[in-house]
Amino acid sequence: MSSGRGSGKRARNDAGNRVTVVLGAQWGDEGKGKVVDLLATESDVVCRCQGGNNAGHTVVVDEKEYDFHLLPSGIINTRCTSFIGNGVVIHLPGLFEEIDKNEKKGLKGWEKRLVISDRAHIGTTKKGIGPTYASKASRTGLRICDLMADFQEFAMRVKNLVQQYQSMYPGLKVDVDGELKKLKDYAERIRPLVRDGVYFMYDAIHGPPKKILVEGANAALLDIDFGTYPFVTSSNCTVGGVCTGLGIPPANIGEVYGVSKAYTTRVGIGAFPTEQLNPVGELLQTRGHEVGVTTGRKRRCGWLDLVILKYAHMINGFTAIALTKLDILDILDEIKVGVAYKINGKRIPYFPANMEVLHKVDVEYETFPGWKSDTSGARRWNDLPPKAQNYIRFVENHIGVPIKWVGVGKSRECMIQISSFNRQVAVEQLPAWEQQLPLLKTSKKNRNAKTANMPKRSYPFSESFSSQYKVHVGQKEISDCGVFGLKYRQEIYEKTKALLFSGTKAVMGRIWKAEGDEKPSGERLSPQTSACSALGDQATVCSGASGVQTSERSATKALLRGQTTIGPDGRLHRAHAAPVACLLHAVVCVCDPRLLDARALNASVRCVSRVFSSVTVVLRPAAPSAVSQITASATTVCSAATARLDHGTPGNLK
Repeated sequence: MSSGRGSGKRARNDAGNRVTVVLGAQWGDEGKGKVVDLLATESDVVCRCQGGNNAGHTVVVDEKEYDFHLLPSGIINTRCTSFIGNGVVIHLPGLFEEIDKNEKKGLKGWEKRLVISDRAHIGTTKKGIGPTYASKASRTGLRICDLMADFQEFAMRVKNLVQQYQSMYPGLKVDVDGELKKLKDYAERIRPLVRDGVYFMYDAIHGPPKKILVEGANAALLDIDFGTYPFVTSSNCTVGGVCTGLGIPPANIGEVYGVSKAYTTRVGIGAFPTEQLNPVGELLQTRGHEVGVTTGRKRRCGWLDLVILKYAHMINGFTAIALTKLDILDILDEIKVGVAYKINGKRIPYFPANMEVLHKVDVEYETFPGWKSDTSGARRWNDLPPKAQNYIRFVENHIGVPIKWVGVGKSRECMIQISSFNRQVAVEQLPAWEQQLPLLKTSKKNRNAKTANMPKRSYPFSESFSSQYKVHVGQKEISDCGVFGLKYRQEIYEKTKALLFSGTKAVMGRIWKAEGDEKPSGERLSPQTSACSALGDQATVCSGASGVQTSERSATKALLRGQTTIGPDGRLHRAHAAPVACLLHAVVCVCDPRLLDARALNASVRCVSRVFSSVTVVLRPAAPSAVSQITASATTVCSAATARLDHGTPGNLK
């Protein structure tokens, strides 16, 4: 790998490249190697951060099956560098056996693209990594940097370590001289591969832009701290182990992908709530070829357990999930999914830490009909049966993480990548209110083309109206599908409601204020006010005893007659229906023309005319002859104004 030094070096990335992490979300054997191999085709660096050769990853390329235990799965990619970090325990004989075995299958040029951290610990006796991690914790362990230094000093430390173990395990037989001879040979073979791991990762992160991929070993439920203790491994298999196992800061952790089978398996003893000790379990074991890559033991099989997936998500913060081996479920009549644990008939909102408690839990299941069709040939989302899509959709909605890949076979070509716009929503899983919403079925390109041809709408309000409210709705990849489809629609619904409420509030603010200033219904009204209120259905603007006092509330209501409005309490209200003509005119009621003041009438009608194109002055005089008393004043206000007598006969004020 190029260090980037020299005259042609590009500007350093001060913010740092983000690493993409792939982690197991169950008890291991989920198919992490396949996902890593898929991502490694576009990666510059692929890293192992913890575990040892007790991990086993299988990758199938061009019908050739590669088994990896210590080597990163990305070693197949000839264009990227594979890095074994300081958190990995390296059994050197096992490493070279693995290299020789895969060389016979076609692995070439690995020595040019493999880097080993000088701080990684060495396993010297058996393949089990537990004693090596124990030595690491007790500060008696051996590291690669020790092997690269004075070999005589290293040999002395090896002998002391062997004596320590033999004192604890008297039956342990070790050929010390033979082991030292092998280690000396291995030292020369790996010397060209050894680098200072901290500086290597720092340069990879802060040098020129690179895509860095981290391959986790084992799985979340085998983590030394968060797994089903004591039936766990000896390292941190969760996202925290990435930082300590590579020497990188948490700020440089980017995407975190969890890998899960479409059902659940486990090797060895330990609690397994959804295990099926029946023909279903045997069928899953047989169809899935569930035999451990490292141990060769048959795996225990059971239904998919969403409780442990949610628990793994709490610890790791998955940004997406890869669901593998969906095709194994093809022939089942019905498929169950564990959604909750119960103790004494009551749901528990956590994953039990105590194994005795975990053994006693009862699992609550959701049952789905099987799709009863072959999915192994599917290469796109739409190729999957609708019932299989519903199964996937339920899983991602329940755990709250989108499923980005679905595996239906061994090879990388069998990994279906699910993008935002290439699938339809499984409507059966949506709430009733959401089923009524229109689905976004067009691509971004088509939507842009349609909106480009849409005519511009004119601004419907007067210049004095409040400025337009603008709310950004949606996200970069908003769509009608995916685990966040429901979330997106709810956000759009709430934002749209808030937008409408804000706009209506701007129009009706004066109405609510006026309504709040109204007198209580039980208060006695004056005769003049009572007379004016009789024209309420005509959207009147009434005068008091001292002159004409306009009510903007009544004028604005003319616009809202027969429409649904939002009240100050946020609830919807239906305004009384009114003739269309009432929506086009404001009506000014003069209850007593003898008290008419020209200035008052002038101000009132001008105020109303800001909203309405014409104004009608309604007279309630004692005698029709009173019309002449206001003709002169009215004509100074609005040339389109008309007068109407109490009995309904209109008179032209011009």
